[in-house]
Amino acid sequence: MTGAQITFRRTINASIDAMRGTVDDVMAFFNQGFGELDDASRYELKVVLNELIINAIRHGCKNDMRRRVSVVARLSRDGEASLAVEDDGDGYDAAALAKDIEAPRLEAIGDIAESGRGLAIVRNLCERFQVNAKGNKVVVVMRLSRRL
Repeated sequence: MTGAQITFRRTINASIDAMRGTVDDVMAFFNQGFGELDDASRYELKVVLNELIINAIRHGCKNDMRRRVSVVARLSRDGEASLAVEDDGDGYDAAALAKDIEAPRLEAIGDIAESGRGLAIVRNLCERFQVNAKGNKVVVVMRLSRRL
């Protein structure tokens, strides 16, 4: 990330209801910190947030509401957004997942196995995509644009 940055942090129970409020709050954080996002940035950011958090809830936490999901959003002054979503689950084979989502473009998304589709979409919308070695944390970087 370049330039000064601001940070949003939240840890939630692994539930879809908690996720919805968190997505709304992260979107508000970016709008307040950067200015009103243009339609494309708003849509892509919301898709990325939803996919990452849902993936953590369903696959990492196995829908166990006693487990937790952590969301950290950072924004640099020049509009670079970083999102980190981490669950307290056991993780998964990050190398195997990376192979499943390695290079598909959105035009061929129907050819991707259902289990990797959400993260393949996220990867296509982001400038950078990284999964930690344990397989329970995804960090992405996106470039945001303001509404004209």
